[in-house]
Amino acid sequence: MKWQALIFLGWMISVSVVAQRKETIQFDSKEHDFGIIKETGGLAVHRFEFTNFSLFPVKILTVTASCGCTSPDWTKEIIEPGKTGSITASFDPRGRPGYFSKTIEVKTDADANVYVLTIKGTVSTNADAERFKESIGSLQFISTAINMGRVKMSNDWLYKDFEIRNASKEVLMLKYSSLPHYITIDFFPKQIPAQTQAVLRVGFNPKKKNQYGFLQESISIETSEKEEAVKALTFFATVEENFEGLTPDDKVKAPRIYADNKIDLGNYNGQNIKSRFTITNAGKSPLKLLAVQPNCTCIQFDSLPEKIEAGKSVQINFTFSGEHRKGTLQKFITLYTNDPNKPVERVMVTIFSE
Repeated sequence: MKWQALIFLGWMISVSVVAQRKETIQFDSKEHDFGIIKETGGLAVHRFEFTNFSLFPVKILTVTASCGCTSPDWTKEIIEPGKTGSITASFDPRGRPGYFSKTIEVKTDADANVYVLTIKGTVSTNADAERFKESIGSLQFISTAINMGRVKMSNDWLYKDFEIRNASKEVLMLKYSSLPHYITIDFFPKQIPAQTQAVLRVGFNPKKKNQYGFLQESISIETSEKEEAVKALTFFATVEENFEGLTPDDKVKAPRIYADNKIDLGNYNGQNIKSRFTITNAGKSPLKLLAVQPNCTCIQFDSLPEKIEAGKSVQINFTFSGEHRKGTLQKFITLYTNDPNKPVERVMVTIFSE
C-alpha cells in the first residue's frame, strides 16, 4: 500500500506542476511600473525575461504594442527547452504628459496563448504649471468644469478622462465622492505621487439620469490632503436621442419639426411680456418635445405639450420677466426632439431694454 501511496503522491505533484505551467513560456513578471519619468528624459526601457518550460523549442512569432509610442524588441532566435529569452519595451514619453498604461501582446508557435505584458508610469513636464491653471488645495486642474459633451440617452456608462496634477509634496488619493447615482469619479493611478500628473476618470449613465437636454450638476470630491480637501466641481452634459438604428424607411416616417426661429419682443419697460411661438410637425409620426430649455430663468413657460401629432401645429406660450441690463438682449430656447433630421432646434428671443 505504501508504494501505491507514493505513486499517487508523485502523480498529484506532476499534475500540480503541469497545472502551474499551463503557459509554454513563463515571464519573471508581466508588469513594470516606471514610476515618474521626465518627458524630455528620452526612452523609458524595460526588459521582460521569460523561460521556455516546454519540452519543445519555441519561437516568438509576433509582438504587438497597443500604442505607437511603445516600440517592442524580442529574442529572434529559437528558444530551446529550459532556455531564456526576452521582450524589450521602449516607451517614448515625448508629448504624452500624465499617467500612462500600455500593453504588449506576445504570440509564439507553441500554442494559442497570447501573453499580455504591461508597462505604466507617469510622465512629468515643466509645462505643467502653465497648463493646470485652476487649483483647489493641492489638486490642479486644466478646468474644474467636467464637460462630458454630447451623449445619447440609450448609452449606458460612458467614461471620459480629464488631466489633473498633484502639486503637493505628498502622495494624494481620493477619499470620498459626493455624487448622484448616475455619476462616478476615480483617480488613475489610485495614489498620485507628489508633483505628478494623473487622470480624473468621470463616468456618466444617461439612462439612470433619464433627462434629455443640457445638464449641469454641482459635484464634489474629497482627497487625502489636510487643507481644502473638498473640491467643488461642475459637471456638464448634453443628452440627445439616439437615431443610429433607424432605417431609411424609419426616417421617411419620422416626425419633422418646423419652428419660429426668431421672436422679437420689442421694447422692455419693466413689465412682464407674454409671447408665443409656433411649432409644426410636418412629418408622418408624432413629434415629441423631449426637453425645452431656455438659457435664462427670465423665460417661463405656461405649459408644454408632450407631443405634437403629424400634420399639426401648437403654440408655445411663454413669459419674459426682464433683466436689469440695458441695450439689446438675446435669449435662446433650445428644443430637443425625436426628429432625426433636426434633433436640436433653437428659437432666438430678442428684447430691447432702455
